[in-house]
Amino acid sequence: MGADAFHDLITDYLVVHPPTCFSLRFAGEHLPVFLASDPDASACRAAFPWSADLAALEWALVEVFDAPDAPVLAREALAKVPPEAWGGLRFALTPALRTLDLAWPAQRIRKAYDAGKGAVPLIHRARARLLVWRREERVFYRAMAPLEEAGLAIVRVGETFGTLCKRVAVEVGEAKTPLRTLALLERWISDGLLTGLND
Repeated sequence: MGADAFHDLITDYLVVHPPTCFSLRFAGEHLPVFLASDPDASACRAAFPWSADLAALEWALVEVFDAPDAPVLAREALAKVPPEAWGGLRFALTPALRTLDLAWPAQRIRKAYDAGKGAVPLIHRARARLLVWRREERVFYRAMAPLEEAGLAIVRVGETFGTLCKRVAVEVGEAKTPLRTLALLERWISDGLLTGLND
């Protein structure tokens, strides 16, 4: 955005949303909504139409960094589950996880920043489903396919592994369901998104 544009944005934002907490950690929590809809942010929206989505990503990075710790589900725990019990398994997600459904691929701008590139990449309006999470002390983010987004939503509300398999089958067909479902599970375990098994 540049120093001048950012200065003007934050000045306008703090007039509307002055900090109400002793910690500045919470000062930016209303910035995504401010950028998306407040009349005082209309000039910023016109110049940087992706700014609200970038702010949403930035705030998700803050939230997952500060989220509580949780132990990561070990593959050994799954190996002990008898085959007949798999259909009823329920997984617990780490509290250090957020999903975003954005109108702009704001992660490309953030990636350019992380890589130390000075220029903002040219992006076009396109839906972006993002996963933001922390494992140990590192925060990660990446794009998700619609199937992974749907799968995580199923896990989040406490549905069973059997329900997840049925949802995958709707998308890919019965023949491909075992491999696709296990691929999701493997990625979630590798990323540290699963913290345990619920009865």
